[in-house]
Amino acid sequence: MNPKSPKLDIAILGGGILGSATAYFLLKESPDLSICVVEPDPTYEFASTLRASGGCRVQFTCPENIAMSLYSIGFIKAFEQAMASNGRPAPVDWVEGGYLFIVPPDNVANLERNVKRQRAEGCVVDLLTPQELKAKFPCCDRQRQNGSPHARG
Repeated sequence: MNPKSPKLDIAILGGGILGSATAYFLLKESPDLSICVVEPDPTYEFASTLRASGGCRVQFTCPENIAMSLYSIGFIKAFEQAMASNGRPAPVDWVEGGYLFIVPPDNVANLERNVKRQRAEGCVVDLLTPQELKAKFPCCDRQRQNGSPHARG
């Protein structure tokens, strides 16, 4: 090691969403840490995180997964101000769309149990009847299913 190199507590390889989030939360818990995020593209122009078209869904059956998703959604919504630097907001341009799962008639009871669990964990989930599904999403064939949960996020 070069004696002139700064001493680091932690080096994180990759500054995408996982590397940056790891650095953020480590520093939030231990502000005195010396952390370096090594990212080959400092502009993030070609980073895969910015090119992803993913979302954040809450339609899980394990409470832990639901809690992580709810936390993530809240964090994303507050990101612009939480990550502001020198009074400049840090917009992420996230569009909260939603997820729609369509199930065949023989899976409706399972679907209803899952929606009940998700609501109990604080999720906003609409359980749509075939008629409501057709009204909200006219492109869906309501003859083929009996229930569809739709969650924003």
